[in-house]
Amino acid sequence: MRGGETPAETAVREARDELGVTVVLGPRLLIEEFRGETVHYFSGLIVGGELGSGTLEPEWFDVAELPHYDVRPRALAAILTGG
Repeated sequence: MRGGETPAETAVREARDELGVTVVLGPRLLIEEFRGETVHYFSGLIVGGELGSGTLEPEWFDVAELPHYDVRPRALAAILTGG
């Protein structure tokens, strides 16, 4: 997070910077400590921009396939798959 940003504002900015999209956030799904920092995970809906035009290249797969990948945090994978 940058100085003065809320976790939600950071999530919106990171989606724009890293993926090239504008998002509307849904509910916060998880808050977890990782390497001494508090990390917030939100659901979101893409409402604009061009996916893949940011600094990262997105990877797509079916949510049902999450248990077959080493997704971290595991708690987020469980939330997304209902497991």
